[in-house]
Amino acid sequence: MNGICLVTGAASGIGAATMRKLRETGWTVIGWDIMEPDDGNNWVIVDVRDAAQVQAAWNEAVKAGAITGLVCAAGIFAIGRLHEMGLHEVHRVLDVNLVGTMLVCRAAVETMRHAGGRIVTIASLAALRAPKVPCSAYAASKGGILAFSRALAVEYGAAGVRVNCIAPGPIETPLLTDVTTAEQLAMYSQGSSLGRLGSPAEVASTIEWLLSDSASLINGATVEVAST
Repeated sequence: MNGICLVTGAASGIGAATMRKLRETGWTVIGWDIMEPDDGNNWVIVDVRDAAQVQAAWNEAVKAGAITGLVCAAGIFAIGRLHEMGLHEVHRVLDVNLVGTMLVCRAAVETMRHAGGRIVTIASLAALRAPKVPCSAYAASKGGILAFSRALAVEYGAAGVRVNCIAPGPIETPLLTDVTTAEQLAMYSQGSSLGRLGSPAEVASTIEWLLSDSASLINGATVEVAST
């Protein structure tokens, strides 16, 4: 059953690939991001860290019809040992990745709990095992998303809301390539079980499956993609 799906972080990377994939498979898609998109179709500028902004944008979105899908792909990546990072940067990573995901999901479940829905969040392999580069704040934010998603799945599963989490390994997106060196990218590729970086389109295909009726019994799962 396809319907309306909202995708955060939709201007680039996994979010943009998910927008394209869902449109191809019959979804009506609404994109949220803080950046101007290349594709302005069904697009809203939203900062997921701002609770009032998120709620207002959600209330406006549901006027078009019931939103039955949500993909929380908004996120940032920061490399650095904890003592070297300013507190502002630590808070920014946690606020965008974890708090932003929670605020969007909070708005979503308030309406989905009455009619059902499917939610996919984006964690990281850094939430499951030690990262190859120093990024403890990022790992903490993604570990929080993983735990939050499992808890949310239990809280709202009986109401027909399925919540699952994707844990990607190294994916060739600006989120990764803009903050890593050529040597670090080579390390990621060589360390992958597939010997290469994953593509956003490959992650989007997994997300589309989790949103589909084919995954009707999948709830509270963490799916590793581009595992290393």
